Amino acid sequence: VHFLHAYHSSCANILNWARQAGLFNDFSEINQLSTDTKIAHVFFLPAFDGHINDPYCGSGFIGIDGQTTRDDLLRSILESIAFVAYELFVFLKQDFD
Repeated sequence: VHFLHAYHSSCANILNWARQAGLFNDFSEINQLSTDTKIAHVFFLPAFDGHINDPYCGSGFIGIDGQTTRDDLLRSILESIAFVAYELFVFLKQDFD
């Protein structure tokens, strides 16, 4: 249970950071963004609290160029949260199979 809470808390921290950083003002903005923004090959590593294999790992964006927009950054954050959820699902499935 604590493991699940840690992942849930981490995802919430990522979204709260993005809002505080000015990437969006209201969570309702994210719904439209997730379908309207094209894939931009920008990646976000969601590791504010370290990573499973490296507690000293930090978060960051990869693939930013001169054409990268705010929406590209937000989409990469949403995609990273989806991958965290997938990683958790795979871990739990392996553990209980």
